[in-house]
Amino acid sequence: MPGSSSRLCGSPETRPEAAVDKRGEPVAEEKVSVLTVLRDAPFRTLVLLNLLVCVVFTVPWIGLPLTMASQGLSPSSFGMVIAVNGIVIVGFQLLVNKLTDKRSPVLLLTLSSLLFALGTGATALVGSPVAFAATVIVWTVFSAK
Repeated sequence: MPGSSSRLCGSPETRPEAAVDKRGEPVAEEKVSVLTVLRDAPFRTLVLLNLLVCVVFTVPWIGLPLTMASQGLSPSSFGMVIAVNGIVIVGFQLLVNKLTDKRSPVLLLTLSSLLFALGTGATALVGSPVAFAATVIVWTVFSAK
């Protein structure tokens, strides 16, 4: 009885009609398997690029506490530094959106990616909580758009 409650409420059927040939007979639909999807080169490229982006955006969340710990900084220092991320997001999100609204998406993506990389890379070069907070500000602001 799936969907019966939606029919009781007067919602129309959303399942597409079965394909029929010119004589009105049902046409056998092409079977799609995992191999069909894996043979799709543009889809594979999209998935791999998406995985790369996910890894790149995960690195600071893993690397920052490890780097700070290796510098001898306390977990509370990490807490204060990472809190800067939330403060910057809340405080600057609307401003960043307003400033970048009319700009070229390609230029913005390129510039923000480079500056995000600069901010995350700078994490390896600093040693104080204030300097770590500065790198967090850079990679937070430039990962916004």
